[in-house]
Amino acid sequence: MSGRSQNISFNSFDEFDPESVRKLTDFTMSSWVRKLGEAEVFETDMQHLILNYLTINGLVGPAEEFIREARIDPQMPLHCIDCRAKIREAILAGRTEDAIRQISCIDPMLLNADAEVTFLLHKQQLLRLIEAGDPELAIDFAQQNLAPCVKECPHLLPQLEEAMTLLAFNDLNCPEAQRLIGGMEQREKTAKRIDEAILDLYRIEQESALELLAKNALFSQGCLHNAPQEEPQEAGHRRQSQLALSTPDPGTVAYSSQDREHSREFGRRRRADGAFAKHLAEATTKPEAIARFPSAVT
Repeated sequence: MSGRSQNISFNSFDEFDPESVRKLTDFTMSSWVRKLGEAEVFETDMQHLILNYLTINGLVGPAEEFIREARIDPQMPLHCIDCRAKIREAILAGRTEDAIRQISCIDPMLLNADAEVTFLLHKQQLLRLIEAGDPELAIDFAQQNLAPCVKECPHLLPQLEEAMTLLAFNDLNCPEAQRLIGGMEQREKTAKRIDEAILDLYRIEQESALELLAKNALFSQGCLHNAPQEEPQEAGHRRQSQLALSTPDPGTVAYSSQDREHSREFGRRRRADGAFAKHLAEATTKPEAIARFPSAVT
């Protein structure tokens, strides 16, 4: 599916594109910081970054207030943000039926459209039936609700087989049976996968763009701190060579300068006395709100 999380946590040069690392090491820390300070940032871009962060991390109250203040359209209906939190809570508590009802409030067709999500929810119900000691009902439930999902997505078959293996255990509290049941870890995975499907529905990534930018900035700083230090004379020769190789055509320079000035003028016109920074600070310092979606602070 399209909306997968872009988890980026590089720790060394080997884990990053070599060409990108080479470009980063062309800068000194001071020149990199100067370039950041010169970057043009438009208020509308900042507003959408902040709203994206609030939406993905389930901060419905701050998101609603921010949308009203900034007068921008939400990325998904506000009730869907709240429903996502309720779905997660229901799954972690083992209330699968409540989760299914909340999913229907977002989109009644979501379960029909995504066999994997349907399978994971019904698998939780199957495990509850097996734990309740009703093997006949569990088998009927698996045939009616999980088998069609496996037919559509054959890679789910091993999960169904593992769940049905539990019927052979006399003691479901033994370590092997508990491993197959999965416990809270399995519920966490189910809740995460369902949240992915909901965000996919609105073409929203799993990780906010603001968090991704912060990670990339931290990685860039790490590259600059860890890069081999050159002798001043060698660095000067290299910069002179790069300048000679990258000298642009005068016509291109004129066009670029004109275009850049137009961009700055556009930015000046778009800037207003918004209060988006205030809302970001409020949103990121409300533990009771952020606790609903732990990924907000990871």
